[in-house]
Amino acid sequence: MFNKKVLCRYCFRGNAVKKHGTAPSGYQRYLCGHCKRTFQGEYIYNAYKPPEELEKKREYLNKERLSLLKTLSNIDKPGMVN
Repeated sequence: MFNKKVLCRYCFRGNAVKKHGTAPSGYQRYLCGHCKRTFQGEYIYNAYKPPEELEKKREYLNKERLSLLKTLSNIDKPGMVN
């Protein structure tokens, strides 16, 4: 039975949201009766992930980039044999 209250991601109403099949990815799709838009409960693409997940990934990549830049700058120090 469908017990989970799902809010529309566009109009933020939940009293007219109904199941609307599944996406090719296998996730449940929903149809909002107010704004007539469809959406999924979960997404596999980065564009639809919550901002905190993307922020964590961005921080990790920045740390990796900085450590790579430090490593590369140490290679070109004077007095080192190439």
